Amino acid sequence: MTEAAQIRRLKRQIRALRCAPSPMVPLAGLARQRCIACGGTDLSVCRYPAYQSRFFAGLILAQCGACGLAWVPLPGLDLDDYYTNHYADEFRVERAYDGAFYGPENPIWSKPEHKGRDRARGHAADLARFGPFSRVLDLGAGEGLFLHAVEAAEKYAVEPDAYSVRILRDELGVTVQDLDARRDFFDLVMSSHSLEHFTYDRLGGVLAGVLAALRPGGLFHVEVPAGAAQLERFVSGERGTRQRLEPHTLFFSSHALALVLARAGFELVESAVCPWTETHIGADLPAPAVRRAGPALIVIARRPD
Repeated sequence: MTEAAQIRRLKRQIRALRCAPSPMVPLAGLARQRCIACGGTDLSVCRYPAYQSRFFAGLILAQCGACGLAWVPLPGLDLDDYYTNHYADEFRVERAYDGAFYGPENPIWSKPEHKGRDRARGHAADLARFGPFSRVLDLGAGEGLFLHAVEAAEKYAVEPDAYSVRILRDELGVTVQDLDARRDFFDLVMSSHSLEHFTYDRLGGVLAGVLAALRPGGLFHVEVPAGAAQLERFVSGERGTRQRLEPHTLFFSSHALALVLARAGFELVESAVCPWTETHIGADLPAPAVRRAGPALIVIARRPD
């Protein structure tokens, strides 16, 4: 991108943020909300840490002081229009390449480093110790980078984006379906940077769907940003100048993520400790194996037998 194009884009972003609509939030309704992770009512409110999105710039966040979970406290928040008409233009710059996504000419395969590609390969390599897998589902699969990397006899995806669905079906031969299409079926469900895109009033239903879709003993691999720590830096004025948090609607601490999964009926196999949890809760988490979280939280859970 040329310098002139970058300046034009920056001006558009500034104009979009300045003109963002801001919904009025009834305080009585906000005061009645409870944290979906711990049930707490010790809530604080701040403005949404928008970077460029006009849709998210007008919103607010509520955060639970007991477990660190933060969320957009607007019931029924409609994200369909945003993800259909704006998300790809704002965040998916790799779509500028219009050839076969998994063709050798796609620059994603020749770059020495690519965050999404390398993350998917790392997850596949790490999960191989739990294999072999017969049936794997990727929740929010995108273009299918994890499904491309993982070894499995049958591969499935939940993905609403039409561009990604074409790649999944035509190039990878993946079966695209709704989450509730199969029960007691999958050995592994992957959710990499997906759960933070659900609204707080939908998350419980999504996790119930994952639990039902897994066979007894099946694994649920979750990766989300260390959102509580990100938000703590934001409210203290220490946010990185290029750190982008939208379009996330949920911001997890490792403590809150463990509580949410336990409430949904999962057993933790491996968990993480994020900076927020270490500072406010301590390092102890109800899991047999604990790893220190980086910019992202990784948890492996299972459906009980």
